[in-house]
Amino acid sequence: MKKSNEESIKKAGLPETDTVRLAGAKRIGIMGGTFDPIHNGHLAAAESARAELRLDVVLFIPAGNPVFKQGKPLTPGALRFEMTRLATASNPAFHVSRIELDREGVTYTVDTLRALRSACPGTQLFFITGADAFADVLRWREASALFKLAAFVVAGRPGTDRKQLKEVIAKVRAMNGRIKMLDCPAVDISSSSLRGRAASGLPVRYLTPDNVAGFIEEHRLYLKERRNEHVPADEILKILRNTQSAKRFEHTKSVAVEARRLAALYGADEENAYLAGILHDAARGLPDDKLLSKARRYGVEINGVAAKRPSLIHGLVGAEMARHEFGVRNQDVLNAVMYHTTGRPGMSKLEKVVLVADYIEPTRPDREDVISVRAFAETDLDGAVIRALTEKIAFNRDNSLHPLSQQAYEYMVDTIKSEKEDT
Repeated sequence: MKKSNEESIKKAGLPETDTVRLAGAKRIGIMGGTFDPIHNGHLAAAESARAELRLDVVLFIPAGNPVFKQGKPLTPGALRFEMTRLATASNPAFHVSRIELDREGVTYTVDTLRALRSACPGTQLFFITGADAFADVLRWREASALFKLAAFVVAGRPGTDRKQLKEVIAKVRAMNGRIKMLDCPAVDISSSSLRGRAASGLPVRYLTPDNVAGFIEEHRLYLKERRNEHVPADEILKILRNTQSAKRFEHTKSVAVEARRLAALYGADEENAYLAGILHDAARGLPDDKLLSKARRYGVEINGVAAKRPSLIHGLVGAEMARHEFGVRNQDVLNAVMYHTTGRPGMSKLEKVVLVADYIEPTRPDREDVISVRAFAETDLDGAVIRALTEKIAFNRDNSLHPLSQQAYEYMVDTIKSEKEDT
């Protein structure tokens, strides 16, 4: 039975970690929200629901691209996921899912519940929400469908219009919706109040778990002067440790260190090189369907050779992940991630550094072509780029060569030739 359940979950497209955690579960609680940041009110409601309803697991689902947040600032999903993971780590019945963070387009609760219902056909679903959010439930997308997919568990919230709440409950029950009012203390904490306190430099300890409060302080989240900053490079590295294979992660670390070394050698920005090195393979290793899904989500064009070999666009998708999921805004860094595999005409010094670092980093096998590019890299960055592009072109003569690689090679050769003629 458990094996059959795992197969249903995989077919529904849930993340692999969800497949393992939900297999065999009969009663699943679902706690959705932006969790920006998660706080003790969320955790108290989830634990009360778990105990009162005898839930096997409570699934925390950080919102991906919620309709009610369109045009409003939202902390990058990677950070919200990590805060939620930290907050729930001590409770073995709690699990955090990326199902909405990985979904393309605007995310809706009804789509999430349908995916879970498809994944777990014999399971009872309980959607846990605050009374303030439930008061607006009839305005949610496909509200009538929601009540067929899951029972709603409503936790009290101070300040909720009780008359309006009673009216909504009556209407939902008239639609055969199942509602359970949760017997737990109403905790007067909100994510917006925590953001306000953090923005003013006030403590949020005892309002959210200590490890989340420490995370917010360490990364200066919500401070007014931090709004245009990206997720710190070493924090991105920690996140990638959980999403990449061990071999890919070692390669990522090695590229970052090599890129910083080459940047120092050739006068490029060392920290930007390190950041780009960490991010260069953020999308590498994703299954083709996941890679293409993210490409569509971020508007990455898929045509020509990329349609036949999706891995060729992992740099383009990785750059969009860097922008949208990690808050990176430096265009030179984004370009270095975007073109680290293909190259392009007119590459910046940073782009060249990352392309070469990816080719020669120490975990690469000592093939003849790698040794040759390494030799060039010590004295001639342009020569190393041309040698690397030459090898890429020779290796991909089976029509799987991205056209940018040929264009980049011709541009580099023509540029060097023109410079020699000018002198």
